[in-house]
Amino acid sequence: MTKTKTPLLGLDYLMPEQAQKHVTINDALRRLDGLVQLSVKSRSLAAPPAAKNGDRYLIANGATQAWENHDGELAFYEDTGWHFITPQAGWLLWDEAQAVTLVFNGTWQPLQAEGAPPAPVAPAAPPLFTTDEAIFEPARNRGSLAIPSHTTLLGVSMRVLDKISGPTNWKLGTNIDKQRFGHGLDVARGATTRAPSDPPAVYWSSENIVLTPGHGRFTGGRIAVAIHYIRPPLPSLS
Repeated sequence: MTKTKTPLLGLDYLMPEQAQKHVTINDALRRLDGLVQLSVKSRSLAAPPAAKNGDRYLIANGATQAWENHDGELAFYEDTGWHFITPQAGWLLWDEAQAVTLVFNGTWQPLQAEGAPPAPVAPAAPPLFTTDEAIFEPARNRGSLAIPSHTTLLGVSMRVLDKISGPTNWKLGTNIDKQRFGHGLDVARGATTRAPSDPPAVYWSSENIVLTPGHGRFTGGRIAVAIHYIRPPLPSLS
């Protein structure tokens, strides 16, 4: 037996040798336009209001006038008249007047209690992996960066932002080990260094990052330095 309508929305199929096919297609487009991204202006009215093209309503019980006998149906206005669709289980609808989303399962029910605040969202756990950065101008004694206590250092990296003048090379380390992360480093603008800790080093107390000239003293230059480490967060329970 030839089916004449789609199984879910009841849209008419085009039939062989059918005249005025545009009528069938336009009716299907009208119904889809009313149902896709379903949102209604109100669900408390039982009588049709003055409406403009595209207005949609969920008809309340006791419908009258042009809505009579359409209680609980969806009404959308197009051109000069109202069109009605019977909702099906699982449909979602946004009530613009009350700012609530509803789901249909025989009756329309809010997805959450109306007026109830959204469920609290647990704060995100602080990231384990952290990067701290600073810009050093060693000739002016500017710049400060320290490896925090109780951390596992994964490595240090640097980039020369402005050419270093004074020494022909330099060292990058800490106040305990002046060349811990490199020595004989390039002074040219754009020079970079990546110094992974192998194995990762545990620091039980804070240590300052220190830049030391290979000889003489710094007379100019700017260097960006970054430290990369893991610091276990404290428990959030209270």
